[in-house]
Amino acid sequence: MEAEKLTAIANAEVAVKVTDPKGAIDQYFAMTDNVGMFSIKVGLFVEGNYTVHVEYMGDGDRYLACEASTMLVCKPVLVPTTLVLTPSATEARVGDTVTITATLSS
Repeated sequence: MEAEKLTAIANAEVAVKVTDPKGAIDQYFAMTDNVGMFSIKVGLFVEGNYTVHVEYMGDGDRYLACEASTMLVCKPVLVPTTLVLTPSATEARVGDTVTITATLSS
């Protein structure tokens, strides 16, 4: 049995709904290109789980409606840190006491 070949749907409007972790919803619309693809840029400003829901309403003539959803996780930005050690001495004798000081910063 041969697999069915899919035909790209060009110049079709799709609706994209992005729900952030706090429940706020942003709605976008995009048009598919000549190979049926579209691309949008979405800013993620809240840490947590986002839901992305894309819907094509069909054309009322030939193509039926369809939809797809996915989840994405927005993780916090990791900030580089530095730890600087400053001993009171770099050499000591047996029985001496040295003070180790450190500064942690970002």
